Amino acid sequence: MRRVTSGIWFGGFVKRLVIVVLVVLAAALSYRSFGDEETGTGSIVFSPLAQGVLTDKYLHGIPAGSRAARGGSLSEDEITDDVLATVRALGEIASGRGQTLAQMALAWVLRDPRVTSALVGASSVAQLEDNVAALQRLEFDDEELARIDRLAPRG
Repeated sequence: MRRVTSGIWFGGFVKRLVIVVLVVLAAALSYRSFGDEETGTGSIVFSPLAQGVLTDKYLHGIPAGSRAARGGSLSEDEITDDVLATVRALGEIASGRGQTLAQMALAWVLRDPRVTSALVGASSVAQLEDNVAALQRLEFDDEELARIDRLAPRG
């Protein structure tokens, strides 16, 4: 019995530790700091599609059963007209690149050599295939990066 209890405690500890690491990583990413080239550290990017906001999912309202509709990690209040305007403008850049918005968002994250991986949460094979297709075009030109920076400023 003691062994099982210890395992449960350890599992809970690891879960809390992972949550702390993810919170710290999310804060770091909001400042676009992915790693340290001097020390050779890198980052695994969590939620590069911003819980589905950086897709076309919410452009025409809050779908029933979506994260925003269920609440929790994303609420309907976070999907404002300003957010949707930014998402639409980013979608135009993506379209000009021949990508979906999700593909461009993933490419933007993965273009940085300090990023070792990006964790995506595909709920269908089609979403997974769309995400993988981001690998076909990871490079950005200076104008694209400048346009993205104007829409999504640092910090």
